[in-house]
Amino acid sequence: MFFQKKLSIKGNRGKKFSINLLEKNGFFILENCFSIEDVKKLSDIRKLLIDESKKQKKIISQLTGYELGNLNIEKSFIHEQIWDLMMKSQIIKKTFQSFNVNKIHEIRSFGGNINFPNSIPQAFHRDSSLEKKYLLIFISLEKISSRNGSQEVISEYKLNGKNFIDMLITRFNYGSNLVDMNPGDILFRYSSTWHRGTRNNSEYPRPIPLFSIDLNKEKSKKIQKTIKFKKKISFKGNYAPQGIFGKIYVFLACKFNRPFHIIIYFSKLFKSQ
Repeated sequence: MFFQKKLSIKGNRGKKFSINLLEKNGFFILENCFSIEDVKKLSDIRKLLIDESKKQKKIISQLTGYELGNLNIEKSFIHEQIWDLMMKSQIIKKTFQSFNVNKIHEIRSFGGNINFPNSIPQAFHRDSSLEKKYLLIFISLEKISSRNGSQEVISEYKLNGKNFIDMLITRFNYGSNLVDMNPGDILFRYSSTWHRGTRNNSEYPRPIPLFSIDLNKEKSKKIQKTIKFKKKISFKGNYAPQGIFGKIYVFLACKFNRPFHIIIYFSKLFKSQ
């Protein structure tokens, strides 16, 4: 069926990390390796992020992408807290070590995403080219499903090519995967994997913190000696363009979402990004 969505339940998740399944699918879900106590601490971080988004509404409502219901989470003390919780789990710690990451200053970047109620679904895209891919690591603070905006991804092994037209053909033939997660699950996804954010149909914002790892061994050696984390939670604009083009983009995305996505796809049929 055209544009079929499937739940990513079998074959790409487990309680033990699988590099083979990550390579095959372009994503893998490491199921809850946190203690019950630490899952509660993750829930507290979720509450902090939601509360701050409400307190800062006047400020963040001016940011690019807010009208689309999707903003980025900036690096702050919560990333330190989550890192400390992850390092308490031997399974998570060993998974990071398998990518030559032993300390927090070896992390490529810190961030995240907050998906607001009634958000606008994104068009499928990649965060980088295949040649420059890096690894994204999302930590679920709550149960994530189609109700509150799960990621939708296309499995790598079904793709035959790297352009938009190849992605569309693959989705037409095989559908896509909705990445449902439980509190404490960790999503590993390559930046080059085709994906999109979906609508948040719940009444609460859905935040998800993010870490990234550089896969280039030479670059990974150039680690930061010190990292300064903000003492206050803050947000920044997301994927929409700036200026007048941003206003046009937001208007079309909000009023004519699916037709607008079709226009985007056809304008980039033979491009990889």
